[in-house]
Amino acid sequence: MISQERARSCHEVAKLLGIYKEPKLEDFEKGIRQFHKEHGRHPLRKDGDATRYLGYRTTWKAASDWLVYREHPSLRRLCEKMGLVSPRMFHSVEVVENGIHKYWDDYGKPPGQKGGDATKYLGCQTTWAAVNMWLRAQGHGSLFQITQRLGLRPAARSYQIRSVKKAIRKFHAERGEAPTYRGGDAAKYFGQPSSWMGVNTWLRGNGFESLFQLCKNMGLEGAQKRDTRRVSYVPELIEEGLRRYLTEHGEVPFLGGDASVYLGPRTTWAAAQSWLRRHGHGSLRGFYNSQQRDCTLERIQRGIRQYRGQQGEFPTRRSGSAFSYTGRVWSWNAVAAWLKDEGHGTLHQICRVEAQSLGLLQDVGGHSLEGIEKGIRRYHREHGRLPSSTTGEASSYFGSGVTWAAVNSWLWHRGHDGVHRFGTRLGLK
Repeated sequence: MISQERARSCHEVAKLLGIYKEPKLEDFEKGIRQFHKEHGRHPLRKDGDATRYLGYRTTWKAASDWLVYREHPSLRRLCEKMGLVSPRMFHSVEVVENGIHKYWDDYGKPPGQKGGDATKYLGCQTTWAAVNMWLRAQGHGSLFQITQRLGLRPAARSYQIRSVKKAIRKFHAERGEAPTYRGGDAAKYFGQPSSWMGVNTWLRGNGFESLFQLCKNMGLEGAQKRDTRRVSYVPELIEEGLRRYLTEHGEVPFLGGDASVYLGPRTTWAAAQSWLRRHGHGSLRGFYNSQQRDCTLERIQRGIRQYRGQQGEFPTRRSGSAFSYTGRVWSWNAVAAWLKDEGHGTLHQICRVEAQSLGLLQDVGGHSLEGIEKGIRRYHREHGRLPSSTTGEASSYFGSGVTWAAVNSWLWHRGHDGVHRFGTRLGLK
């Protein structure tokens, strides 16, 4: 038979055991007053740990949620009730309208919902975005609609075409280029609050040409350049620009980066790649590699020798970019894949051949099994265990610079077991 009795929660079990005490509203008020005394303000939900104020392990957010769950006022409402925070008194249209008028007196324009802090104008901690939300929720319309009803509309700026041309020339003299409608603030050039977008709007609305066309007709150099400078993509141009970039940086350019220095004015690598794809050339990397048809084993070997000369060691699959050594936009991992696909063996094998040709391979135990057997037996006598490929230095057994990894490799390349199993076959444990 299935029992119908409900399982008890952990809180209920804790109560039965006498190890949990239900918090009271008075405990919250006491903790809130202590926090206010220490910090000079009431606690907020985001204030984190509240354990030492409320007497049990909790946070102010959890405490606020508990209060609401138990049908008490929320944390902020409780603080307002205790007189520790001013309630939000802007909840009347008259207070909002007075605040809007004060803002107008300060700035000469009505506030917008992105106007930021509104505490100074409404007498409580709030923002214009919160005011806008409250107005909409109460059916009063938006903040913009309230300002329109109050008749607070910024006066339309009026310009003279002569003053506009004068401001344009001044801008050009300072910056060496003509202004655009995205040029931002223009108050400095007109002596009154203005923007180049507003100037452009005034010009078009009063029967003049646009700001750009006006600058062009005035013969300003910046306007002419912006109108005429366009990149005419051709594969040769992109290949040359890529080669210059790769020579300087050693890696494929970031698509979002500016390519003006390498391909021509006002263009990006993303635009160049888009052109390549539309014309069947693929990505930047694939296009560049397709142009480098002289990749041979000899070139790879020269790159390996060059890498060894610069870095003091041979490359591995994890050695990063190989462009500086192979001329292709490759990593050494891609080089290893190409070698294998072309039937030349692995990168490690090619590097080993190069090491042999350079006389860099060390003699390990005189290149004899007897010498290696002697070294392993000696190690076993001294340490009571067999060496492995990760044991480290083997110089005291085989000569300077030799490691057990090198011994292990020597055995493997000659068809024997690894160093540890080789020792086991000798009867050592």
